[in-house]
Amino acid sequence: MALRESSLHSRQIGVGYGDEAENDDDMAQLTTTGHQTNLASAPPLCWKRILRKWYLILGIIISLVGLLGVVGNVAGWTPWKRTILQSCPAFHVSETVRQNWLRRFTEQCGNNSGLANSHDAPNPTFDQPTHAHTLFEDQGFFNVTPHWHLKKQVHLHQVCQEGAVMKPCLFSYPTTCCATTNRKLFQMFYEPSYGCQFEERIGRVGDGGKWVCDPHRLSGKPCLVYSVGSNGDYSFEETVHRDIDPGCEIHTFDMHNWSHYTSRAPPEYVRYHIYTIGERPAATDLSMVVSNLGHFGRAIDVFKIDCEGCEFTSHKSWFGAGVDIRQIQVEVHGHGNGLVHEFFDLLFDKGFVVFHKEPNIENPRGNDVFAIEFALTKLP
Repeated sequence: MALRESSLHSRQIGVGYGDEAENDDDMAQLTTTGHQTNLASAPPLCWKRILRKWYLILGIIISLVGLLGVVGNVAGWTPWKRTILQSCPAFHVSETVRQNWLRRFTEQCGNNSGLANSHDAPNPTFDQPTHAHTLFEDQGFFNVTPHWHLKKQVHLHQVCQEGAVMKPCLFSYPTTCCATTNRKLFQMFYEPSYGCQFEERIGRVGDGGKWVCDPHRLSGKPCLVYSVGSNGDYSFEETVHRDIDPGCEIHTFDMHNWSHYTSRAPPEYVRYHIYTIGERPAATDLSMVVSNLGHFGRAIDVFKIDCEGCEFTSHKSWFGAGVDIRQIQVEVHGHGNGLVHEFFDLLFDKGFVVFHKEPNIENPRGNDVFAIEFALTKLP
């Protein structure tokens, strides 16, 4: 009896002599099945832990970068900003230019920082006195017409449209801005915002001609024309003399004598001067030029300049004591690694508005348009 109970007990716990191999297999299968079950349920728990750790690490990194940004701005140490600007050369501008642009945009268009595209541009009103009001006060060159109010509205609408798109490019540097080429930049920005009713192209057909705002208004008066950058080409000066007024006083400036470019001397009515226009002491600013020529305080009716890129380094020298420029015809060469914004920032602050724009598609650089002819008039 005791033996039977022992045998039965042995079979129940799986250690009987005859069933040892079978029970071992069962136990192995049970153990393996259990192990597989544990493995199947373990990975989700393991990956969750790993993901949580990475999220924590990422959060710490972001916090550290933000902290460094705050410290860097306070200390004036902003290497990450320089890195962004280097990868975004078309909008590489100084903080002074950015803040000045923002001030002007706010004054003209309102403090609307959430503008996403041109369709969101504000609709400016003219009921309150702003910088835009004083910008368009007439000083005799233009006749105030019944449509003067509409011309102001057209100008501000264009300025605000462009400003809404440019703002993120100047302050947050999205990828679309950083990939901007000359062709794309000049297609989007610095469009004409003012129309001269009788503007006319003066000079030869093709490269070299310039758009002049209402040249008939210069006729019959002692007009003064400055032409900077000659390269031995007098076609602009000749057309001014022939088509605007033979009495216009025309001065041509170049860093070399005319014989450096051509064997043909300038026309007798053109006064040729050897000057390098730019910042002192390496060059001569326009204030000194007008003083030397006896034009101090006299209006320069047309200031035409084409100096193959010097516009970005010389534009500050165009304005100073005794200088009064009425309109500017300038060829802009590329974006100058962001200097184009500083260039227009100064001109706009001086009261100039773009009335004509002409890409020089005859002389591209690679697959990109490099030179753009701009014509601006001053509406103080």
